[in-house]
Parts: sequence; structure tokens; C-alpha cells
Amino acid sequence: MKRFEAIALILVLGLLTHRIFIGIDLQVLLRVILTVISIFYMWFGLFLFNKLRIPDLFSKQKRTHLSGFQITTSILFGFLYSFSFIAINFAVNFYNGMNTMVVLALLFNLGILVTVLLFRSSPQAGKSYINQFIWRSMALVFIFLASWLIPVEKRLNTLYKDHPAFIQAYNNYLEDPDNPDVLEKLKEERSAFR
Repeated sequence: MKRFEAIALILVLGLLTHRIFIGIDLQVLLRVILTVISIFYMWFGLFLFNKLRIPDLFSKQKRTHLSGFQITTSILFGFLYSFSFIAINFAVNFYNGMNTMVVLALLFNLGILVTVLLFRSSPQAGKSYINQFIWRSMALVFIFLASWLIPVEKRLNTLYKDHPAFIQAYNNYLEDPDNPDVLEKLKEERSAFR
């Protein structure tokens, strides 16, 4: 599972770098990988963070090594990391509600950091178990902080530099979000990237 996570994260980083420096031609692949990794964290957080395989659930010996803290946090943090990758998808594609998703994901990851730092010396949570959340959440906090602090215009011009019609449609939407014609134009421009 760790190998799958590593490969997916490398693909996401590579596709985001491609998106920033080269263009939008791999947009659909980036969206698919972000969706797959969010599903992966949601369904397999318990296994990934506790270094378990599915058959281990049927082994009493393996189950006795898990504390309630490990079970609860691995499932909860898996859901929060899943949400975080959905938020990255929103931020890259400038979907409606993007800023709300980014701020929530930032707060969730700060919450994970606070939780694991408070329980770092707890005997029911091993140090290696806790440390794996620290690097993941710190990286995500950095991403969401940057997304939140960098102005929308700057992000638009970086991610859609070769698509001025989309930039214009999005700026028009920001100025008049209740106008159905403006919203329709934005949808039309966005559909060109599918």
C-alpha cells in the first residue's frame, strides 16, 4: 500500500509541475489521479497507516497489536486526507466552493498536526505511527497555505496561462456570480478541458 501511495503522490507532483510549467494537456489524468488517491485514503487509511493487509483483519494476533487510538485516528485521518486531495482538485480546477474547500483542508491538516503532537509521547501511539502523519500533514498544510495566500488572479494566470478565455470567464464569474449567462460561459470554457 505504501508503494501505491508513493507512486500516486509522485504522479500528482509530476502532473502538477507539468500543469504549472508546460500546460493543461494532461488535465484529465491529473483529475483522475487526484480522485483515485482520495478514494484510496478514504477506504484504505486503516491498512496504510497501520501497515496491515486485508487478511490481517482475520488474525487475532495482528488485531491485538492495534490500539483504539490507532484504529480511530487511521480511519479519521484517512477521511481527512481524502478530503484534502478533493480540495486540491477543487483548487487546481477552480471549482465553485474552492476557497471553502482549501480553508477546511488547511484546518483539518492543522488539526491532525495538533492531535499527533499532543499524543506523540502517549504509550498507545508509537513514535513511528505518529511521525507518518506529521510529514503528510505538514506537506498538505504548505500546499493549502500557499493556495490560500496566493491571489486567485496569480493562480489563474499560472495554471491557465495559455487559456485567456477561461481566465476572462472566471474573472467575470467572480464579479457577477449570480448572472446565469456568466455562469454558462464559465461552464462552456471549463468543458473545453475535459
